[in-house]
Amino acid sequence: MKASFIRIAALIAAASAFTPVARAADVAHKFLGVDNKTNNLIYVDQTNTKNNWTTSIPGGSRDLQVIDGKEVLVSHGNGAGLYDLATGKKLWAIDSFKGINTARRTADGKTLLGGHGQGGICIYTVDSKGKTLSTLVLKGLRDLRLMRRLKDGNILLTVAKPYRVIEVDAKGKIVWQAKIPGKGYKAVRLPCGNTLVSTAGAVKVVEIDTAGKVVASVGGKDAHPKLLLDCFSGFDTLKNGNIVVANWLGHGNQGKGQHLIEFDRKNKVVWTWGDHKIAKVLTNMLILDDVRQASTTAAAAPAAGDWVNLFDGKTLTGWTNPYTWGKASVVDGEIHLTTTKRKFFLTTAKQYADFIFEVEVKMPEGKSNSGFMFRCHRKPNRVFGYQAEVDPSDRKWSGGLYDEGRRGWLHPNKKKKETIEAFRKNAGECFKRDGWNKYRIECVGDRLKISVNGVQTTDFKDSTDAQGYLALQHHGEKGKIYRFRNIRVKVLKPAKE
Repeated sequence: MKASFIRIAALIAAASAFTPVARAADVAHKFLGVDNKTNNLIYVDQTNTKNNWTTSIPGGSRDLQVIDGKEVLVSHGNGAGLYDLATGKKLWAIDSFKGINTARRTADGKTLLGGHGQGGICIYTVDSKGKTLSTLVLKGLRDLRLMRRLKDGNILLTVAKPYRVIEVDAKGKIVWQAKIPGKGYKAVRLPCGNTLVSTAGAVKVVEIDTAGKVVASVGGKDAHPKLLLDCFSGFDTLKNGNIVVANWLGHGNQGKGQHLIEFDRKNKVVWTWGDHKIAKVLTNMLILDDVRQASTTAAAAPAAGDWVNLFDGKTLTGWTNPYTWGKASVVDGEIHLTTTKRKFFLTTAKQYADFIFEVEVKMPEGKSNSGFMFRCHRKPNRVFGYQAEVDPSDRKWSGGLYDEGRRGWLHPNKKKKETIEAFRKNAGECFKRDGWNKYRIECVGDRLKISVNGVQTTDFKDSTDAQGYLALQHHGEKGKIYRFRNIRVKVLKPAKE
């Protein structure tokens, strides 16, 4: 079990050492919560309570999903609703279903609704108007709470009886399952392949390996006899490896215990929240920031030469779409780009001068093309400038340098066959058509370098642009999903204001 803790901490982040119960002055969170006693959606900002809000929602609400850092999707017993994250204002709703417990928005704008139907668990795919596009029936299965769609399209959920966590494919076939100690609520897949599951009566979040063995857990009444642990429901994982879980107080314990409890990987309590004036019974929650020291002083800007993550894995903060078409969304820790019209670019909000930029991309099947803009410029419905080519075609020009919207190809030179032959000989096999590909772009003065999966593909001098934005491209193929992750930058020389 100890080895398991070390492994996960290495994959997510090294867990910090905390005292058994942190003081309110030591840890502060921003979070969403579903109160299924009062039928309220709440937002709490412990760093600035002026931002707090509460809004009424329909009964049977359980699931939460933040969309693009601006909105939150909430499942209702009769469907789902979309709410403004800043104010709690209702923006959209589907209300023609029954027995819904979970809702997930997909990258193409559709919504998955899961609940109990005739013959078993039913998972509906609906469009923006609530029209049912397809129905998947998991025959003979019951007691669905929350479901999670995995990167390969499979769905992870808990069922009864016997109490299990299962993974089903697009046809509803069980492709993996494992026993859990009691009724399950939420299950998520970790980067290492293990699965975290919250269990109600056992009041534990257990980690299960691919062989179905419980290798670690947090919570448990025996381990925490002084806490009133009632029933574990929704939970969230933090980048430092900690787990924050909703302690559902619906078994006659209203007003007595803590609504939310944060555990480190050694099962020590780091933080609790139990404001019974704001909430009665929380059935689910989402943390909207990382663990940090509460302070009224703004955080110091990163020093020159430090790596800075440009994507937090949850929101699109720091990114903008200058086009009136194209959609960017966050799905399972990735940025997904889709479009129904033509190509577009998602750009950073900030400009950069000298830097090292790293990013990973995975292309859709079939005809596609992409690129990473750097030191680029933007106008309404237009982005132009330097681009590192992403070319999965037989041409094999991935890692080449293109001047989007201006001069065209810079390297290789289309007019000189010898440069094309030399480029393909050096870089033609570095791009993995069906896998993730890591790009590294270095700009220092007029020297521009591009590497793909560790192979330097371009070393070119050009002084046209000294600074500009970074951007991700969707080439315009309708319905295709372009995926990006692990996006970071190291500033060597800041851009001028």
